Amino acid sequence: MTQQPITDDVLVDARRTGLGGSDIAKVLGLSRHGTALEVWAEKTGRAEPKHVTSGMAAGTELEDAILARYVAMEGCEVVERAPATIRHPEYPFLIAHPDLIVRNAEDDRWNVDAKRVAWSDHDSATWGDPDCYDEIEIPQDEYWQGIHYNFVTEVGRTDFAVCVAGAWPPAIYKVPRDDDRYARALPTLVEFWRCVERETPPEPDFAHKTTLELLRRMHSTINRRQVVKLAPADGSLVDALGALREFRVDVDRAIRAVQARLLFALGDARKGVDPNTGAQAFRRSIRGGFVTYERQPYVRMTTLSGAKRSVTRPELLQLIDGVSRRRSA
Repeated sequence: MTQQPITDDVLVDARRTGLGGSDIAKVLGLSRHGTALEVWAEKTGRAEPKHVTSGMAAGTELEDAILARYVAMEGCEVVERAPATIRHPEYPFLIAHPDLIVRNAEDDRWNVDAKRVAWSDHDSATWGDPDCYDEIEIPQDEYWQGIHYNFVTEVGRTDFAVCVAGAWPPAIYKVPRDDDRYARALPTLVEFWRCVERETPPEPDFAHKTTLELLRRMHSTINRRQVVKLAPADGSLVDALGALREFRVDVDRAIRAVQARLLFALGDARKGVDPNTGAQAFRRSIRGGFVTYERQPYVRMTTLSGAKRSVTRPELLQLIDGVSRRRSA
């Protein structure tokens, strides 16, 4: 492996010169945080890196404490803290920035990375048993970050010291080296980096939750004089978007109408039960926690069987019309 000096001021620029640990799952289409298009846009300067959130800032501030506790728990010695950019000798576009490189009394060396997972973050549920060393118990983003660090730095494992939902001391998740698995992913990484060098974008994952926000970052300015001719497939999406928006309005109206009708039927009662189906409607007021609700009753509907079925737009319109008719009767 080779290293090149780096400072905090040029860290972002250094990361644009290669694929780091947080990029791998995105490029492979396995990430819950982003896509290959986002990595491409940031590497080519089409989109600026995401702004630092309060959660990210908190994680940075807690990093020293998490790493110090890890070293004490494992009884290891710090070889290097926040090492320079490490590049793979054969694939120089593969880079790594582990938080620590440590060693034990036998001079075995490995990487360490600190993570903070917030209580309110759904990610806390994706961290499982620390004693199971596979991707089932570790989120895909971190699992592939660990395999990538092992490959680039040529060590036997990467440990993640993770403070999940405020738990202390941090849990330790160990990702062992797996060159066979990484070798199967390597052609995809190589081909993706060619897209970066040619400035040819990869196929977008339009359904990913981050794609819309990414495209807004990539195209934040408007050329008011420019008009493009849409392809037939794209042109049909204009009508589709309008129909979906109308459908969403109908769904929202239906929800409000059904809730209002059930609340009217409940009166002052805590719960109502349908004697035919066993469906139950509860009146509840919720406050507190990480989400603040309005201080007003709402209806939660459940069925004894837990069964659900799809409702079509005509059925929704019929339901709304039926509720309106009963209201005016």
